[in-house]
Parts: sequence; structure tokens; C-alpha cells
Amino acid sequence: VELRVTGLQPSEELVLDAFDANERGTRSKIYTARFPHDHRIFDRRSLRFSVSNHSKDHDVVAQLYPRNRAAFFTGGSSSKATVTSPALADTAIAVGNWVLRESWVDFRGVEHSGDRVGIHPTSSQGPRIDGLIKPEIVAPGSGIIAPKDGDYQPSDLEPFCIDNDGIGLDGSGPADYFLASGTSQSGPVVAGIAALLFEEKPEADPREVRNAIILSGSRVDSPDGVRGFGLVDAERALELLREGVPIECELGRRSSRDCDRNGVPDECELAEGFATDSNDNGFLDVCDQPFHRGDANGDGLLDVSDSVTIFGFLFLGAAELDCIEAADGNSDGGLDVTDGIDVLNFLFRGGATPPFPGPPGEPCGSNADEVGFLGCARYVPCEE
Repeated sequence: VELRVTGLQPSEELVLDAFDANERGTRSKIYTARFPHDHRIFDRRSLRFSVSNHSKDHDVVAQLYPRNRAAFFTGGSSSKATVTSPALADTAIAVGNWVLRESWVDFRGVEHSGDRVGIHPTSSQGPRIDGLIKPEIVAPGSGIIAPKDGDYQPSDLEPFCIDNDGIGLDGSGPADYFLASGTSQSGPVVAGIAALLFEEKPEADPREVRNAIILSGSRVDSPDGVRGFGLVDAERALELLREGVPIECELGRRSSRDCDRNGVPDECELAEGFATDSNDNGFLDVCDQPFHRGDANGDGLLDVSDSVTIFGFLFLGAAELDCIEAADGNSDGGLDVTDGIDVLNFLFRGGATPPFPGPPGEPCGSNADEVGFLGCARYVPCEE
């Protein structure tokens, strides 16, 4: 694969600075555009990039993105996917930058405001080009109070220099701390958690520690390419390490089924004995929950809100459904707009009754042994 650019002047060039590849066949290349010393950095320029595939045997999928946020691509490029090597490695833990505090008071007593608590706008995003979730986790990285280098005077670091004790904030007291930000802060937080886990269990397989950290995240049931599995939780990671976590699996693969929404692919839980599948239908026993057909929102009723829930899930990115099979209103083995329509037809036009196990009012049941079963992790009305 070759990247070409047009629009450079004779004294300018595009140079390949770094190259990396892995066993999956994915490759990462980092290019730098070199300009003469008298180049004005605020000049606006438009360059045209093209990717050529010289392989005769393989199709190639390429993503282009700028490393400098002052630049951007147009024309449908994946400019938001900015996680780079070595964080892209299969066994690496890519850590995003989470804003810890929104404001601070400097050593002179002046209050300052920063970014809002949440993912920092400059934190690199994924997923990886093959769909693997990157970053895996986020950790506090912005608004971190850390010891400053002794070679710097407090005035050198304004407005980020912090007083030692917060007393007499007039610039006269010792101020040996500063407000640090970036993944250079969030990365060490996760590294420190890993060290604590190894201290708890020195014989732990590194994959145990890695997966315990990832599965401790606050969004383990709905990971994405911005926050990964969510904000890391050291205490939860320790609990997971003690309980045991699967190690022979790849977390964050979107194509893998995760019916119980615990962040671990179902096939991994079955292969490593963390779950069972008594009827060999490919679904975990915990996902073979009895339910009522058509009750998509799981409130024990069948009404128009269930169709609204189905449409919201399909078209508005609404929250995950606890019992997808219940939302399959016509039991055709798929979830689409016809399910919501069939529920409305039943309610208002005398349409067909939702198939087995029937709507609320009928006995609870499960068709987990049928082909096309979508899974049901939880259906509260049938748990009582």
C-alpha cells in the first residue's frame, strides 16, 4: 500500500517516519510532511492524498487521519479513528484521557475553569481498522495534580502551578505541584492498577490482569471506540481478579455475541468454563430467560411504548435491550421495523397475536431451542 500526495511545492516532501505491522495483516504507517524553515505554520493549504494498492491478491481497507488536530481530511476518511501504534497491538491496553476535575485554584488564589468531566476532546479514538474496540479503557488524565520539576519556578507554570497546602494563596507560599493533563497521566494510573493486581496475585497470567482491568470499566455492557469499556475501577478489577476472568479471548470484538452483556464474548465464557449452555443451542443458560413476546421494554405490558422502544433501538441508538427475543414481535429470527409494526397491528387493527410464548397475560416461556433465537439476558416480569 502506498500513500501519495499532490499539491506539495518542490522544497516540500512527505516522509515515512514509522511503520508497524501485526500478525493479522494490519499495518500502521506514520508520515510527516516536511516544509522549509521559512514555512508559516498558519498558512492554509489543501493537499490531495491517494492510496494505491499494489497487492494482486488482497483487497485493502485503509484509514487516513491527521496526527495534528490543526489538519483534517475531507472526502469520507476516518479522521476520528486516531489511536496509533503501539496502542493498536492486540495485547496492549490503550488508555483514553478522562477529565477528573473541571476547575482548580492556582498558587496565587486565582480560580480557573477547564474541560468538563468526561472524555477529553483530544483523547484519541478508535476502533481499530478491523473493528476491535480501542481504546480499551479510560482513566483520569486531565486535572491531575502532580509534583512539578524542581527546575521550574511557580511563575513558569502559571496558571497551572498549585500551592502545597492551600493556605495563604497569594503566591508567597511553597508551590511544588502543577496541574497535569494528557494520556501521560491516565496511562500511569492504569499501570499502577496493574501493579496492585500483580501484588495481590503475583502468579497471575498477564492476560488475567489485562482483562480484569478492562472488564472493570463503567461501560462494560456497551463499549465503544471513544470510551472503550468505560472508566477504570481499581476495586472492581481486584474483585474480578479474585473471582477469575477468562484469558483465552479477545475482548471488544464487535462481531462476537455477548448476550449477558458483561463484556466477555459468549464463546470465551463457554470455552473457559465461566458459563454453561445446557441445551447446546449456542446461548448461555443465563440468556435463556422466559419472557413475553412483544414486550420490548420489559414492563410486563404490551402497548404502544413497546413499538416505540423497538424503533428507538433500531433507528435512534437507544439503550440496549435486556431481552432481544421479546422485541422480536413476529418471531421471525430477526429484529427490524416489522416487529414494531406487527405489535401496533395487534393492538389497534386486530392483527395476529404475537407468537409463542405470547404477549403479557399468557404464561411465561422461552423458545431458546429454536433456530433464530436472539437471546434473552433478562426479563423482569417473568423472574417473579
